[in-house]
Amino acid sequence: MALIRTLDELCRRAERLAPDYNLALNAGARAGQVVFHVHFHIIPRYGEANPFRASARPALTESDAKALVAELSSP
Repeated sequence: MALIRTLDELCRRAERLAPDYNLALNAGARAGQVVFHVHFHIIPRYGEANPFRASARPALTESDAKALVAELSSP
C-alpha cells in the first residue's frame, strides 16, 4: 500500500506539470525493461501524440471480450 500511496502522490505532482500523463511499468526485457527492479515511469504529455497508442483503440467483439474475461478469470 505504501508504494501505491507514494505513486498516487507523485502522479498528483505530475499533474502540476501537465494534466495528461502516462504511468508505465515495464515488466521483462521484451516489454522494454532495462533496469530489473520494480519501478514506474510518470511521463507528462504536453500535447504530443501518445506513443503507447498511436491510433484509436479498436473495440473488442463480444466473443473476444468474453474470451478475455475467461482467460483473466482463471487462476
